[in-house]
Amino acid sequence: MPEIRLRRAARDDIGFMMQTERQPGFEWKVGRWDEPRHQAMLADPRNIHLVGVDATDAACGFAIMRRLEDTEQNLYLQRIAMARPGTGLGQPMLRALIAWVFAETDTHRLWLLVKDGNDRAMHVYAACGFTQEGKLREAFVTPDGDRCDAFQLSILRTEWPSKAASATT
Repeated sequence: MPEIRLRRAARDDIGFMMQTERQPGFEWKVGRWDEPRHQAMLADPRNIHLVGVDATDAACGFAIMRRLEDTEQNLYLQRIAMARPGTGLGQPMLRALIAWVFAETDTHRLWLLVKDGNDRAMHVYAACGFTQEGKLREAFVTPDGDRCDAFQLSILRTEWPSKAASATT
């Protein structure tokens, strides 16, 4: 499996993030923000932005996590997006992200929402050890104005080492 290294995102990475989230279909799958919103989120110390770098040192994806200040130690993965979907880098990126979160923060529970119908993402989350916790009915408005369900998933610090090991064997 390819190795992905993570680094903290900088203001110079906003163009890469915006280009990545503007790929066809991404407005529905992961969402997209304008530059001022990215700048504000990046400047907010309650958030963590990471860029995934592949073996050639090229940026290959990014993640935005929020609620670092949560007193219950629940960190929300707002967005993860790959620059080249379907190239096999999504799962290594997510594994690196989970490992980083549990090594570098006091997070107990990393959680996310995934829209119903985003089967590729659901597969990757399950392969990386996330557990589906529930369904949020009509939680999101789609770009065409309809509503769609979302699923809440999480992985706990106590689950990560065993799930990481079982997924690679």
